[in-house]
Amino acid sequence: MGSTLVKQRIYGSDVDFFAFIRNCPDLPSRRGSTRTAVNDCDSIFHNFMNAVDNQGTRKIQTIKMIEVKTRNGRPDKSQRDTFFKLDCFHGQKTIGGNLIRFEGVFFLFQSGTSPKDSETMHWGVFDKNGSIKKTQIDYEKLIELLIGKRHPRNLAGKAYRRHHKTADIVEFVRAGPGTLFPEFIEKQIITQRS
Repeated sequence: MGSTLVKQRIYGSDVDFFAFIRNCPDLPSRRGSTRTAVNDCDSIFHNFMNAVDNQGTRKIQTIKMIEVKTRNGRPDKSQRDTFFKLDCFHGQKTIGGNLIRFEGVFFLFQSGTSPKDSETMHWGVFDKNGSIKKTQIDYEKLIELLIGKRHPRNLAGKAYRRHHKTADIVEFVRAGPGTLFPEFIEKQIITQRS
């Protein structure tokens, strides 16, 4: 079987599985009408937190994927395309009574190889067209982003406030049959919280 060359790593060494993928002639990156792009995932952060406000406490779990670029590296076109499509699935669901938010895919661009040896760091967020918007951050903001104290899309400090106010819904219920006053209407107030 013929194989099209697979892009080799620029920095560092491969994990054994990815070295296998890069060198396996049975897994070419292109064969006929089939194309396969394989990206490793640098990190997935799963935060468990209690959001407290005047309405009470909510348990929230957040999940975000962070692709780390060192030495002022940038994602190539294929990686950007794959990660943008994955990012389009950000949103939330309730699973087993828990609010789970997939916040999406983000980038950490560093001038060095880690936050400790980088003169500059930028946080990257996809816009609606798939371009990456970079914002310069410092070490403190990075930690807040990683632990969920800062919203990863807009970098706001209050990441998990409720967006909807509490509303009182008034419902009028006609009294049941057999009552002395059939016109009597009972008032119930139902409080709806976001």
